[in-house]
Amino acid sequence: MNKNNQPTRDQIFKIIDKAKFAPHADNTQAFTFHWNGTTLEINCNSDRDAHTFNPNNFVTYINLGATTEYIAMAASEFGYKANLKLNSKEYLNATGKIGHILFKAHTSAQVDPLMDHLTKRTTDRRSFNKGNIIDISKLIHRDIDLGNVQLHAAPANHNGLRSVVFNTESTIFDWKQARQDVLKWVRLTQKQVYATRDGLPFFNLGMNALDVIFMKGYAKLIRLQNFLTPLV
Repeated sequence: MNKNNQPTRDQIFKIIDKAKFAPHADNTQAFTFHWNGTTLEINCNSDRDAHTFNPNNFVTYINLGATTEYIAMAASEFGYKANLKLNSKEYLNATGKIGHILFKAHTSAQVDPLMDHLTKRTTDRRSFNKGNIIDISKLIHRDIDLGNVQLHAAPANHNGLRSVVFNTESTIFDWKQARQDVLKWVRLTQKQVYATRDGLPFFNLGMNALDVIFMKGYAKLIRLQNFLTPLV
């Protein structure tokens, strides 16, 4: 705490470092932060945030809620309460600033019981081809400390799961703008994967060499996508 009863710069860095682990509904990570000594400003990158599955910024505000909650829990470690002040939609559109957070020192504030779990977020990017789903679940539990989190797994031929996946993919490829938005996030080469460090790497999508070649052409030939879509 500094003389103004505000978090120090080092404390702000630690708070933001934990906030980066907040789950986002669309996985775009569109927020950036600026600390001026009294206010933590939250900016929203519209290039990353704007897409067909985010009408009227509904997803943006879901993501902001998760991020703000993480900031509040992280701030409790240093004896602060965090309060979010939202900017108007017009101000957001004009400046890219979605809101700001004010910190208030509370000598009696308790550390949030979930604070130690904020950074315990794991993604298993291994490809699982065939095999018994129960054995795969045991393997994940063995390699990843899930604590009290329960893992739900379903086989690929599960009728309900197959129906959801099929309908989701059909909707994406039948909806032109959605299709283009999704394709922007697919990384079809190792170079793209390492250059961007985001998006959907081709090897995580179970794509083979022929799939990659087809998708490269499909992504570039925008005018022919409507004709090629039935082949995807």
